[in-house]
Amino acid sequence: MNPKLIAILKYLIGISVGVLLFYWAFRDTSIENIRSYFKTARWEWLIFSMAFSVLSHFVRALRWRMQLQAAGHKISPASAFAAVMFNYLINLTFPRAGEVARGTIVYQSDKIPVTISIGTVFTERLIDVLMLGILFLTSFYLASPQLLSFWETINAGKTSSSGVLIPGLLVGSIILGGLVWVLREKLLKVSFIKKGYDALINILNSVLSIFKLKNPILFIFYTLVIWGCYWMMMYVGLYCFEPIAELSTSQSLLKFAFIGTVIGSVGMALPIPGGIGPYHNAIIFTFVAFSLFPEESLSRTMGQTFAFAFHSAQMLVQIIGGLIGYLYLVLKKGRVIEKK
Repeated sequence: MNPKLIAILKYLIGISVGVLLFYWAFRDTSIENIRSYFKTARWEWLIFSMAFSVLSHFVRALRWRMQLQAAGHKISPASAFAAVMFNYLINLTFPRAGEVARGTIVYQSDKIPVTISIGTVFTERLIDVLMLGILFLTSFYLASPQLLSFWETINAGKTSSSGVLIPGLLVGSIILGGLVWVLREKLLKVSFIKKGYDALINILNSVLSIFKLKNPILFIFYTLVIWGCYWMMMYVGLYCFEPIAELSTSQSLLKFAFIGTVIGSVGMALPIPGGIGPYHNAIIFTFVAFSLFPEESLSRTMGQTFAFAFHSAQMLVQIIGGLIGYLYLVLKKGRVIEKK
């Protein structure tokens, strides 16, 4: 089949799935209730959240700049930041295409080879996946009582095995890992397993390559700051709506924001344009699973309200920042051509 046709089909499927998931998230929405919450919202908190968003993107640009410098190529913080924002802008429409667009535009503006740029971005994404995995396990540990309670609630009247779910998964994982280790030599003789193993080793080597940087501690620090900004984005954003802000202590909201950030990031990781649909469902699920309000219907309504407002604000940052970044790099390209 024609590769272009396959790409178009994947794109159409992605949009279709996103639309269906968005409909599912808001299928029972009370527009009047959401409108009333919007009227009383304290939008300064959402603007504060957007500032953390911009900061996270800037720190990501500084981290990427370190990778390029380690590969022997220089780029200014402004150009790196502009390219990162352009990356996000493209990903809003064409998932995963932004990484290629980032490499292409810095080749035009700063003459950095596309293969080098894409390679560094690939490693960057691997680091983010690794961090997300660590944070997911951490959030699962923090949220296990609420999640088990939620599981028992939705399975009320059914035979429940939630009490042995986690230990069962742990024992099963240990047994499976042991079998793979014992049979590793035979398994590696199978062609597709060998290819998968080699790919995994290459991925791990790419991840470990960060320790070849001149200052790996700074790289790790940047990574922690990026995810810290994501956390703060949601935390301060929660104060936008008074029913949430007045619900409990700031400490419990910090915990809720942490778990919501992780679950929302999983939704954003799906190849759906802009995360529209998966992200909203992830946030609504978090509100309902944690019974943020006594009534489930209110938890769901507030989840819908917050998910729509928060996601829209972050998209606005990426659209405006991406357009400004694109114009900056195009103008820079023009100046480079004039100098020649």
